[in-house]
Amino acid sequence: MMRYVISIHMEVIMKKILIATAISFALFFAVAEKSEANTCYAYTPCQNGFAVQCTTYGQGCSWYVQPYQYVQCTGFDAWGNWVNLYFRCY
Repeated sequence: MMRYVISIHMEVIMKKILIATAISFALFFAVAEKSEANTCYAYTPCQNGFAVQCTTYGQGCSWYVQPYQYVQCTGFDAWGNWVNLYFRCY
């Protein structure tokens, strides 16, 4: 009888943990999706083993990647200046 009570108690605890995990997982992606909506990030590896990347912010930001050649980001930088960033592989 005691084992049955413990197993029911453990089942209730596990269900609560599972529900809490599912809720936090869903909230994380809802917040991440919303915060990334105004972030533009471009990345490409280079043939020499290095990589180039850029990040800009704001509703009007944009990005472009030419794989293994260059990245370009247009938008606000971390200091609030409107920039057009261009980084190429060497």
